[in-house]
Amino acid sequence: MPFLDFDPHKSYLELKSVRVCGALLTITSFSLACVIAWSSQPLNVDTSFNGFNNALNIFKLPLGVIALIIPIFALLAANHRSEQSKEQMRIAQEQNNFSNHYKHVEEFEKYCSNMDKTESIISGNIRRLHLATFPKSRSGSYELSEELFRAASKISNAILAFYQKKDADQIALEKDLMEIDLLTLRIRKRFEMTDGMLGRGTNNIRMKDCIKQAAVTLKYLVAIAEFDGGYTPSVLETVILDIDVQSRPDQIREALTEAARMDESGENRKLTIE
Repeated sequence: MPFLDFDPHKSYLELKSVRVCGALLTITSFSLACVIAWSSQPLNVDTSFNGFNNALNIFKLPLGVIALIIPIFALLAANHRSEQSKEQMRIAQEQNNFSNHYKHVEEFEKYCSNMDKTESIISGNIRRLHLATFPKSRSGSYELSEELFRAASKISNAILAFYQKKDADQIALEKDLMEIDLLTLRIRKRFEMTDGMLGRGTNNIRMKDCIKQAAVTLKYLVAIAEFDGGYTPSVLETVILDIDVQSRPDQIREALTEAARMDESGENRKLTIE
C-alpha cells in the first residue's frame, strides 16, 4: 500500500505515513474537543488550578487521542530505521557482488590463458565465455550454467551413439559425422572457441578428424567447468577425453558403453581404452 510505503531514501518527516497519521490524530483530537466544548456550554474561563484540573478532566478524550502520536510515531520511526538498514545491507551486498564478480572474471581470464597455452582454441571474448559459463555471477551466484552441462552431455552422447552403431551403412555414418560436426561447431561458437577443422576427407580419415575435434571441444568444456573446483566429469566424459582415434572401433565402443553403464549405476572408477 502506498500509504504504508516506508521509502528508505526519504527522511522520516517526509514519509506520507507520518504526515497522514499526524494529521488524522490532530484533526480527530481537535474535532472531539470542539464537540465537547459545544455540548458542555456554558464553560467559564478559570485560570486557577481548579480550572486547569477541570479542563484536563473535561478534555480527557481529545488529549488521550493526541497523546497517541507519541507511541505511533515511535513505531513508525522504528520501522523506518529498519527499512533504511535493509536498504543499506542491500546496497552493501550489491557492491560486494560487483567486486566479487570482477575478481572472479579476472581469475577466470588467468585460468583460461594458462589453459590455452598449449592449444590455442579459445579465440573469442573471455568475458563473454565467463558470462556463458557463470550467467548469474553478477548476482553473487557462481554456479556453472546448465547450458555448459548440456553441451558436454550432447557431445558425449553423440560420440557414444556413433560408436554404438555397429552395422550402419556408409551413408548413415556420414550423416552422423555431419551431425557431430555441426554440434561441435555450434558449441564452439557459443563458448568462444575457434571453429577448428571440421572433418575432411572420407571414410576412416573423416571419422578420426570428426571425433578428435569433438573430443577436443569436450576437453575444453570440462577444463572450463573445472574452474569451479567442485566439478567432476562423468565416467563417459573421462573416457572420451582419453580416446585414441587410432584404436579399433570395437575397443572404443566397448569402453564407451561400459562408461555409460557406470554413469547410470553411479559407479566411479577409471576406464581406459587399451
